[in-house]
Amino acid sequence: MEIGPSSGLFLEVAKKKGWEQLGVEISEESAKECRKKGLKCIKGTIHEIIGGSDPRKGQTLKRKYDVIAGFEVLDHDPDARGFVRKVIRLLKDGGVFVFTLANSESLVRKIQGNKWFGFKHEEHLFFFSPKTLRKLLEDAGFTDIEIKKDDLRSFTFAYYFRRITELYPNLLVKILVWLPAKILGNINIPTILNPWENLIVTARKIKN
Repeated sequence: MEIGPSSGLFLEVAKKKGWEQLGVEISEESAKECRKKGLKCIKGTIHEIIGGSDPRKGQTLKRKYDVIAGFEVLDHDPDARGFVRKVIRLLKDGGVFVFTLANSESLVRKIQGNKWFGFKHEEHLFFFSPKTLRKLLEDAGFTDIEIKKDDLRSFTFAYYFRRITELYPNLLVKILVWLPAKILGNINIPTILNPWENLIVTARKIKN
């Protein structure tokens, strides 16, 4: 199961690998896009499919899952504690929860302060550090918790310049970066610092 599959890229990979797959997507448009690709996807949230008022929901309770994924969704949910507790209910014994989210203790966040991208997006309702994330998962009953930082990546100059203008949206900044972006835009360079330093997390449900 993937919670928040968007257009279904991860579900497509799972299907090609021979896994049975199901997406739970809050956006009807994205859920339809998944279904157009031949993927199984229902509209809703994890809170609705467990104990929801719609009798069509809760259908996932008929089975348990080996793997539940949720990329960049936990920190968007208004009930993060309830989210992880519902995930563990849907997992088989020994099943794995894998997810990613932004690291609120990253070096970039400390350098940028209140300019950090995580604070720029209103859909980010919670901000987790490795320590608080581990505590959340342990309280829900997870074990074998592994939290690591995302690898450094390469981006084009154009991407860096676009991010700069998003972080500092004023005319002077746009003027200063316009010419370099035109000249160097398509050149890839590796990051010196990971601008997101996302956390990649895996956690296992204890085998009874």
